Amino acid sequence: MDLHGRIVEVSRKLSLRSGYSRVTTDEISRELGISKATLYRHFPSKRDVLEATVDRMMEGILAGVDSIIRDENKDFLEKLAALLGFLGGQISQVGGVFARDIRRGAPDLWKRIESFRREKILFNFRGLIADGVRRGVFRKDVDQELLLQIYLTLVQEFVNPDRLAQSNCAMSEIFETIARVLFEGILTDQARNGYVREKTRRRSRGKERTP
Repeated sequence: MDLHGRIVEVSRKLSLRSGYSRVTTDEISRELGISKATLYRHFPSKRDVLEATVDRMMEGILAGVDSIIRDENKDFLEKLAALLGFLGGQISQVGGVFARDIRRGAPDLWKRIESFRREKILFNFRGLIADGVRRGVFRKDVDQELLLQIYLTLVQEFVNPDRLAQSNCAMSEIFETIARVLFEGILTDQARNGYVREKTRRRSRGKERTP
């Protein structure tokens, strides 16, 4: 890895550990064993380092998602589980302190991150869900676009700095719960069968009462 890449990697590790606002160019230079002048030849400002760091994180997530989806050794359900697990792990690495710093200190960059969630991650989910419908894994009567919007809304609502600061749950736990409830539901198999029977019964009674 060249010096440019090493600077970004050290910045990523320090920022995830301590938060972006607490990391200084002195600390990054000291960690690398280089002078600040050398660092500034690659990055004119701390903000430039931050932008490159966030770009590297997003590139890593995209590469990981693409690798999972293209893996011919996994069947559909294995890919789905691997994808959800990977994204949960990646998001959990971006600790609450780091995300909170970005949101407060660089709101324009935070918007880029949120846009990345919507446009890149959901693009892959959209393709995966459509494939699942074709394979008979997901129900055809569920609106795919609505499902994606529900997923995005839940992630944006709960996996954000303010919510995390108020929660006792780890980010990865929140993410996994969202995915589990959305794709698996909260009813047991026995209860789900009973619920379906009751729903069918109520619909039948409603039709009988319709003049």
